[in-house]
Amino acid sequence: MKKRCLILLIVGLLILCGCTQGSTKAPAGSKSLPVDDVMIISHYGYYISGSFPGDFVKIFGEVENIGQYNLKSIKITAGFYNGAGETIRTDWTYVYADILLPGEKSPFTFIEYASADSDYQTYEVGVTSCRETTEEPYRDFEFLNISTYTDDDGDYRVAGELKNTGSQDIDSVEVRATFYDEMGKVVAVSEGYLSFTEGLAAGETEPFDIRTLEEKASQKITSYSLQTRVY
Repeated sequence: MKKRCLILLIVGLLILCGCTQGSTKAPAGSKSLPVDDVMIISHYGYYISGSFPGDFVKIFGEVENIGQYNLKSIKITAGFYNGAGETIRTDWTYVYADILLPGEKSPFTFIEYASADSDYQTYEVGVTSCRETTEEPYRDFEFLNISTYTDDDGDYRVAGELKNTGSQDIDSVEVRATFYDEMGKVVAVSEGYLSFTEGLAAGETEPFDIRTLEEKASQKITSYSLQTRVY
């Protein structure tokens, strides 16, 4: 298949967070521009210190297929820099959706363990590759009886049921939630498997429960979206 994605890097300032105490810096403004058929529409990164098993950096983001073709293997690359603008490390990941139809969105996540003296200050994220495909993802699912609440630990949670409305038995399916603040920007991404079994036969319904595990993000969440992926 012809590659239609070029490299575009979007710069962000890491929010510095402490589990017990610490200062917080507002993220720098950034603008996401189209990269042929894929656009990074939102991203949010922060550094957490003093947590078990150590310090780490997290980036949550979301892309949209703004083209006319189904896309797969959408690869996101991140660069991490210190206060002097020197590269600490680079990494890459794929977006959550294995196949993204035109107009659809999908989240991505980076989790990087860091030493206390790493001086993570800024990061860049960009779409670095993807492929057109004629494959069609299995999407014959329906979400039922959805509820949201904040648990005793302060974590935002989404609970409900997933029904397989198609004719195909599914061996393994995962549900992922993308959480947004009041401005519609991504602040967290979390996944959850079905409560009793990973598989879901045609016509079956099983419960799921997803929690953010992001203390800072839970206070910002005002909306969410749900997505399935079949393995």
